[in-house]
Amino acid sequence: MTGGAGEASFWWTELRGSDGAELPPNVRERMAWYEWHKRRQRLGHYLSEALLLLLSASIPACAAAVPPSR
Repeated sequence: MTGGAGEASFWWTELRGSDGAELPPNVRERMAWYEWHKRRQRLGHYLSEALLLLLSASIPACAAAVPPSR
């Protein structure tokens, strides 16, 4: 999600207090930190899942490639 001028825009950036005040800077920084780490962890999860799938698929392929012994 991107906002204007290349700045990331998330749903929580639009949150306001009951008096219309913006979120405190430390809350905005923490939420940005979580958003960045969320993307990084998701990518790591997808990569590990793909690696596990390839490794699991290689086991039967290796077993089929070895000639049977008598």
